[in-house]
This record gives sequence, C-alpha cells and structure tokens, in this order.
Amino acid sequence: EQDASEMGRMWLEFGVDRSATKRIVMTRVYNAQLFSAMQYVREWGEEKSNEEKFLPVDNDQRACLYLARKIWEALDLVISGAQAAMDWFGKVADICVKNEVPVRWTTPVGYPVRQDYRRYRMRNIKTRIGDTIRQHKLREETDRIDRRKMLNGLAPNWVHSMDASLMFLTILEAKRQGVTDFAVVHDSFATRAADAATLHASIRDAAATMFSRDLLAEFKREVEAYLPPEVSLPELPAYGDLDPAAVRDSLYFFN
Repeated sequence: EQDASEMGRMWLEFGVDRSATKRIVMTRVYNAQLFSAMQYVREWGEEKSNEEKFLPVDNDQRACLYLARKIWEALDLVISGAQAAMDWFGKVADICVKNEVPVRWTTPVGYPVRQDYRRYRMRNIKTRIGDTIRQHKLREETDRIDRRKMLNGLAPNWVHSMDASLMFLTILEAKRQGVTDFAVVHDSFATRAADAATLHASIRDAAATMFSRDLLAEFKREVEAYLPPEVSLPELPAYGDLDPAAVRDSLYFFN
C-alpha cells in the first residue's frame, strides 16, 4: 500500500480543485460526518476522471478517506468559529434533553420554532381481510426525546431558520423598493433582470440589519426561559470581529 506522502502527491497530480471541497464545506456546518465527506470525494473523483478507475491505487476508498481527512483538518483551521458554534449548539441540545425540554426559539421575523424529536417504537398489528390474515408494522411515537436527533439537528435547524428569515426580510425590503417578481429556493433568490440591482442591495441591507442583532444571545435567553431556574446554558462561543454592516459593500457576499 502507498504511504501518506505518495498518496498526497498522487492527489496533487490528479488535481484537487474547488469542486473537491465545495460539498464538504457546505455540509460541515450542518453536522455532516467524515464518512459523508469521503463519499463526496469519491463522487467528485469519478466525475472528474475519464478513466474506468479514477485513481491509480489498489484501494481508492482509502485514498478518498485520506483526502477527506485532509479537507476536514483544513476546515478546523479555516472555520474554527463555525465549529465552536456547532459544539455549543450540541451542548445546548444535550442540556435540554437531560431536562426533558424541547428546544424553542423565535426567529428574527417572529416565527416560533420548536425542535422536539421523539423516539419511536414498532408495533405489530394483526388484522383479517376476508380469509387472509395480514400483519403490519406501524411506527409509534413515544414520550421519550431522541437525544441523537436533537444534538445533530439543532445547529442545522437554527441555521435554516436564519436562512428563512433572511429570505423573508429580503423580499420585504425589495418590495419596498418596488420589486414585485421573485423566484426563491431556500437561499437562492432571483428576479427580473431589470430589478437585479435592487435585489442585490436588498439582500445586503436585510443581512446587515438582521445579523447586527446578537442572535445567539437572544436564542440563549429564550431557551433558558424554558429550563428549570437552577439550570443554565454554557457561555456563548467567542465572536469574531466582522462588522455585519460590511456586507453592504461586499460584491460576493451573495452572488
């Protein structure tokens, strides 16, 4: 088998481009795992290659895992703040689970969110249809909170709720500027060509306004309000020095 240095050289010769890292970067903050990253590397490699076997190694799974780990390690350096926030959300979810409390928060546009994943059990149902006896399995919700889903789901669910709020505020701002036609899919916005510049500015104004609020602190206070008085959440992760208002002058903030 090839050692790590040979495998690294092989990947450099193969050509590691933006497409190799994009899906891993995009999903890391949604609690994707290393196994998923390895699969993304494999799919990228197969798409990039014109050969039947895209890497000159005996075990391309090992090679994909090697590159996925390298990208993973780089992300720990480049987006360390995002990882700290994800770890904090995990601690919040764990405390709520231990106290048997769903996680609740209100988005910047006033929409109430409740995350309450429950465990399920299977129930066998036997019934007769004519002369035939049939058995079916039904999934039945229990009163026990599913800890794994609560921990894995909180960070991405909170982020998605912020995405939805940004879309809402962007459309309101653009409508105030006279834009009436929109096409939106999650965090992808479009309008007529004549209104593109207005939408461009509206997105940045909405983001600058929304993220100037201390959204994590608001979230923390609201979650603590549902916990027993003696229970407190961990301190918020350290913030960076980015001024949210700077996005108004950013050409590529939303492109």
